[in-house]
Amino acid sequence: MIFETTADRSREQAAADRLAHEWRAAYPTGRAVPSEQFEHHDLSLIDGGNYLRAIVEIKCRNYNYRYFADRHYMISAVKVARLQMAAGLRLCRPLIMVSCDDDDFLLDLNREEYWIETRRVNDRGTTHDGIVMRDEEMCFFSAASFLHITQIRSII
Repeated sequence: MIFETTADRSREQAAADRLAHEWRAAYPTGRAVPSEQFEHHDLSLIDGGNYLRAIVEIKCRNYNYRYFADRHYMISAVKVARLQMAAGLRLCRPLIMVSCDDDDFLLDLNREEYWIETRRVNDRGTTHDGIVMRDEEMCFFSAASFLHITQIRSII
């Protein structure tokens, strides 16, 4: 079952394009390559020497930056662990790009500047028969760990 709409995919592509632009500004001969289907990330950042430097999961959110800065950014601990494991196997950096309505930021998962709490959550894919809630471990990131996408060179 696919939960992303055409509009969702368009927003994600626009976010990927913005990050690719910043990557090429930092590494003029570098490339940002979309991931293959069924991988746990959306983009691979490759430097001019054809060395994989990072894998990136892109999350588009319908909130402004200030919303997350004031309340923290929350994402499934399972998603974080999968991205960290995939990056570890590839010897590169695991990043999450959060695309807000008014700005973008990166989370460097190698820094492990988050805490984990169990919360009651629901997914949009389970709400068609009503809201189905479940307990899930979630990673919380404070604004102190938000890195602007223009900082990509200093991250990697």
